[in-house]
Amino acid sequence: GYDWEAVTQQLLRDRAPELEGRFGLDPEGSMFCAYSEDREALQALGARLAALFHDKKALEKLVATVDPDFWD
Repeated sequence: GYDWEAVTQQLLRDRAPELEGRFGLDPEGSMFCAYSEDREALQALGARLAALFHDKKALEKLVATVDPDFWD
């Protein structure tokens, strides 16, 4: 969960700044959680994360750039 939070924070910074502040993140050790009343923002985040999950090269590139402060 915490690793996906770090990936999400970097994704927002680099590729989706328009989504920043539109939802909250509340991961646990083995669970990633994003919440909001803004359904559109959650759907956009879900689509971006799903695309990354299915494109291992893109995910590896993003993970390599994650700000060290984002890792738990």
